[in-house]
Amino acid sequence: MWEKICYGCMEPLEVWQKVCPYCGFNNSYPQPPDALSTGSILKGKYLVGIVSDLNGFGYTYIGLDLAAREKAVIREFFPGGFSRRSPETGKVVIYGHDDYPIEDLRKERDRYITMAKMQKEIISPFIAPVKDCFFENNTLYIVRNLVDGVSFRNEMQKSGGKLHLKRVLRLMMPLLPEIEKIHKKGVFDIRIRPGNLLFYEYNSRGMNSEKIVLTDLGFFHVYYDPDGDYFLRASFTEPIEMFVSKASRGPYTDVYSICALMYFAITGEKPSFSVDRMIDGGELKFFSSFGLNVPEAVEKAVRHGLEIKSADRTRTMMELYNELSSALKFDPAVNS
Repeated sequence: MWEKICYGCMEPLEVWQKVCPYCGFNNSYPQPPDALSTGSILKGKYLVGIVSDLNGFGYTYIGLDLAAREKAVIREFFPGGFSRRSPETGKVVIYGHDDYPIEDLRKERDRYITMAKMQKEIISPFIAPVKDCFFENNTLYIVRNLVDGVSFRNEMQKSGGKLHLKRVLRLMMPLLPEIEKIHKKGVFDIRIRPGNLLFYEYNSRGMNSEKIVLTDLGFFHVYYDPDGDYFLRASFTEPIEMFVSKASRGPYTDVYSICALMYFAITGEKPSFSVDRMIDGGELKFFSSFGLNVPEAVEKAVRHGLEIKSADRTRTMMELYNELSSALKFDPAVNS
């Protein structure tokens, strides 16, 4: 029966067609090396489609929950540079290196399991739910419902490279109390990045609305370069404590990430990397330098959240929420 499914979009086909009439995917196109084959079945119920992403954490596949007939996202723990798949059995072999032992890899995997289980308990319209988490092929799989939305970067491109201030606040602020719920469970450093956010349109009481959905928490973040070097999978949303192995992390870590995303959305430019700012002592250009008419209260809130030293930074998501709410309430320019 799987011949009548497009592995690119998981839409059923009336007859087998090499090129999908819905998404245009060529179903004879091979998977990347070491990825699961299209048509593989996991846990007896999840059909594996094409690889939609590959990062330091592993492979991400388009999938289909055969029992529920729901499209899904399947993440496979396959850390780059530390893994290989047996061509005979399909099992994953994970190994360490002298500078990054297998015990550290297992800690990363266990951390992600903890976050996945925690996320299953959170019911929020702004966080994509985890529907399953299991071991198979000697590795970990996490399954989520597919959120049919537009990526953060694509939405920025569609909107001319940046977003209107009013829209940024309207979309980002509802995320803050939801992330606060995660922090109250003792989980921080959830890797808030453009790749983890989708713009999602929905109908509410007969009116079209949009929101931002957080699609994942806590990507595996180390990968191995063939030249023998190890890197943090750095992003402009990472605060300085992410580059220091023994630095303490807390809600303020994710505050930095959210404020970096807001800065990016409002200005259209990524803020300088925190580690570069720490070394060079450089100051961020702020909104007035871009010729933007942004109320002082908003600039102050974002600037506070982007302080290099965590001790100087906004401490919690609700503190940030309150600072931004004050700007929304009292400054007419935000609501114009």
